[in-house]
Amino acid sequence: MLRYAAGEVAAFSELYQRHKDHLYRFVMGSVGDAGTAEEVAQDTWEAVLGAATRYTDSAAFTTWLFTIARRKLVDHYRRSERSGAAQADAAVEELVAAVHEGPERQLQSQQLLLLIAQLPPDQGQALLLKEEGFSMKQIADIVEVGEETVKSRIRYARSSLRSSLGVAYEH
Repeated sequence: MLRYAAGEVAAFSELYQRHKDHLYRFVMGSVGDAGTAEEVAQDTWEAVLGAATRYTDSAAFTTWLFTIARRKLVDHYRRSERSGAAQADAAVEELVAAVHEGPERQLQSQQLLLLIAQLPPDQGQALLLKEEGFSMKQIADIVEVGEETVKSRIRYARSSLRSSLGVAYEH
């Protein structure tokens, strides 16, 4: 990021390629809708570009990137006029589309994403960040709460998923 801020345009392409899938999985898991996920991810990358000159390497780039993504998700939720039921309907439509597209594994992933999208946003985001490999400290930095709060959110999210799935969710 420092190279891009210094004028090396190719450095941004490298960052984008390295982190785009990771970021998209987090956003998609948070919103449960591919169109919205694309929009929020794009808003995140635009914010990264706009903030390039203010970037400092005081934290890992991924922590900084996911902090921006989380803020973009909060913005999305604030301006969204869709009710919780409408969001669930959109996620169900995606689930139905997945049935026609691919194997059972993809369907199971879509079902899990649907359930995660129905969790309270704070719990779903913490769980998704953990699944993406972030440490408790990094998650706490991204969502701007203490580590114990992150642990609680993940515990509650896993408990809700266990109840919804009727199985032990163990990640």
